[in-house]
Amino acid sequence: MNRRKHTMKVGFIGLGIMGRPMAEHMVKAGLDVMVSDLNEKIVAELVAEGATAGSNKNLAEQCDVVEMILPNASIVKNVIFGEGGLMDYMKAGQIVVDYSSVTANDSRECYEKLQEKGIGFLDAPVSGGASGAKAGVDPEKVYKAIEGGAARSYALEDKAPMMVERNFTPGGTIKVNHKDITNVINTAHAIDCPIPYTAQLYEIQQTMKAHGHMEEDHAAYVKYFETLADTIVEKKN
Repeated sequence: MNRRKHTMKVGFIGLGIMGRPMAEHMVKAGLDVMVSDLNEKIVAELVAEGATAGSNKNLAEQCDVVEMILPNASIVKNVIFGEGGLMDYMKAGQIVVDYSSVTANDSRECYEKLQEKGIGFLDAPVSGGASGAKAGVDPEKVYKAIEGGAARSYALEDKAPMMVERNFTPGGTIKVNHKDITNVINTAHAIDCPIPYTAQLYEIQQTMKAHGHMEEDHAAYVKYFETLADTIVEKKN
């Protein structure tokens, strides 16, 4: 008996600056992609490249996975839970993937509500930053995610591994850094140049001094933020 192989169908909602190329890559990879966006011109262009067009209702009824990247959490929730939203038409076993930049609480709410109907939810922001590092995420994975984006820097590459390894043996001490910043502030004040962020760094250094961390490596700045967040940034086992 011949059995027809099922090809996964992907729905994609939101064809903006990030969403359009993401959907295009899926089409070029040979996936069966149905797209939806308020901009009919962009939808037509994606259809010309091989996608199909559909309403959010069509996507919910026909696609195994519905992916989205939208401007904010309010729009995300309206698309999923609003009148005529995805949840009204999706069935158990389907999955919603949200690439939008929303809070962890927003994502948790979406997950919990969809779970009531047996629908999966995956929070997968395309640019997450380090905000999750105080919320149970493996700091090493956060660092790797940042390293692959626009926030990449030499300082991060050099100091982040030391932070997660809890290695504060100085290559350069906070004490010397504090001396340099003091010189910067004194010079700026002498010429009436405002330097609000440098002044904030100076106050952080003063806190480090009060807690006896001045002979440690610059990586020890993480201790200041650990105190504020009541957590420890360390490698997960």
